[in-house]
Amino acid sequence: MSSLTTWQRLEPRTRSSTLDSIRARVHDPAWLLARQAQLGEFLGTDAGSAISVEAAGRTSRLTRYRPGTPADGAPPQPYPAGTPLEAVVEAETGQGPATSGTVFAAQAGQCFLRSLGPELGPRYRAAYILRHPLTAPPDPTALDDASLRLLDVLVGHVPDGHALYAELSAALRPPGGGAPVLPEEPPIAPADAAAVLATALSWLGWYERRRPASRPQAWQPERLAHRFAVAAPAPGPADDGEAVLSAPAFPGGRLDWHAFDVEAGASLGAAGATKEWRNVAIPTPVRFPGMPNARWWEFEDATNLGAVDAAPDDLGRLLLLEFALVYGNDFLYFPLDLDVGSLCWIDGLTVRTSFGERVGIRPVEKADGGAGLWSMFRLTRLTPSGRPERGDFLFLPPVLGPSLSGPALEEVAFVRDETANIVWAVEERIQTAAGTTAVPHELAEDRRRRGPAEEPPPAPGPALTYRMATAVPDPWYPLLPSLISRTVAGVSWNNVVLELSGTRAPRAQVLRNPGGTPLRVAEQEISATGAVVNRSWQRARWTDGSVHLWVGKRRSAGQGARTSGLRYDVVEELDHEETT
Repeated sequence: MSSLTTWQRLEPRTRSSTLDSIRARVHDPAWLLARQAQLGEFLGTDAGSAISVEAAGRTSRLTRYRPGTPADGAPPQPYPAGTPLEAVVEAETGQGPATSGTVFAAQAGQCFLRSLGPELGPRYRAAYILRHPLTAPPDPTALDDASLRLLDVLVGHVPDGHALYAELSAALRPPGGGAPVLPEEPPIAPADAAAVLATALSWLGWYERRRPASRPQAWQPERLAHRFAVAAPAPGPADDGEAVLSAPAFPGGRLDWHAFDVEAGASLGAAGATKEWRNVAIPTPVRFPGMPNARWWEFEDATNLGAVDAAPDDLGRLLLLEFALVYGNDFLYFPLDLDVGSLCWIDGLTVRTSFGERVGIRPVEKADGGAGLWSMFRLTRLTPSGRPERGDFLFLPPVLGPSLSGPALEEVAFVRDETANIVWAVEERIQTAAGTTAVPHELAEDRRRRGPAEEPPPAPGPALTYRMATAVPDPWYPLLPSLISRTVAGVSWNNVVLELSGTRAPRAQVLRNPGGTPLRVAEQEISATGAVVNRSWQRARWTDGSVHLWVGKRRSAGQGARTSGLRYDVVEELDHEETT
């Protein structure tokens, strides 16, 4: 059945090679009036232009932060002012692998010596190295060749930063709160004691900023994402004086307002008052690339909307043309200064026209003929009845712009093996005991190369063997389905998760739970393309010029399914090594 929808477009065409046919003479008022009538300029009932805008509202700033979910039991804590939200959410705390190895101990010790300056550093270098010698890991044979070469350079040449911190912290911060005193060893000359003491106190702060105290983490292994919530005081009783915003699945990296939802009925203890403000500004027309000019006698230099070829069923292009030609000049904007990390409620918006009229502007969903739930830059809120609503505020989160990301300390790929019908966790990069990063298969090759050489046995005749299952690569760990029972809102239900299995303990921190329980990942989190989780150093500068450095996890999309080569019930011919 053919469509009855038709479109007509009138295009002026000239039959002459000159431009006389489209010449508009300014001394022809009848022609000008006809053109105005064609454009509908005589149909307007109010041609007043907006000359000023007056807005009033209230603002409040984030004061509370909660990592994880309420079920995790992590208590809400004050939000650290002057800190970007990514550094609070992503930062690993405690003595993790990134700052526990020999390499970081050497970096910390070298930093202390450099902080002493060009005179004191060389003077006491040998004494501190002798007092706190840097030692290699207990099992250096488990390291790759690059790590061993690095340890040959570090061991015996720099002090152990971990041991140095333990001794300086105990001496400079006595439990009774007495005056800080340098340790007796190594001996420091009286003339240098004050300078060394000041350097040691400053170095303790540097060390603790890179190894902060342990606190609950926002990373949820089951979702392979960060989950957290922030809160700020609210002006009205609708939210009980508090607005709680939760991020249910933040993968890491770029964080913005659209990662949050309004958590109705929750409370983090963000008590306080909001700040009232009033702003008067001159509105400015909104311009966008390709926008047609509003004046009849002005032609666009780089836009030809008439050349857009739209088929009758190409509604996307037709709507774009209608917006640009009909409604493109109907939008105005005005500046409004807000603090970073604040929530803004607009109580009133009044426009004053060139005729002296004062017109109140209502939200689009409350205006006559409103578009229901349509809104822009507003967060979703679920009511107790389950009906979605829009929050009545604008959220300007304290997030970063450009930042620096270091090379991956660890990288784990979660892939689906359709041939074996198994999900695998593949260690692409791991951290060694020395604190360096190594590729697992290269690490195994280096250990094999350093092993004792054996004479190849004589070649025997062909031999066959039966295998119940073939071997898989060393850094591959299976995630097998496991049925668990949960109770939500008083209703018990079963859920299938993928649980890390196998006889080998994983080496990557991404695959280890703090409590020692096996890692569990929700099955829906591993799509057909898979997922990649990496740990790396992050460095960023905040609005006040301060520098923030942390180690965080970030999730990204994988590169599709892979095969491990796993097969069951196979008969293979043994090679030379296996027959011996």
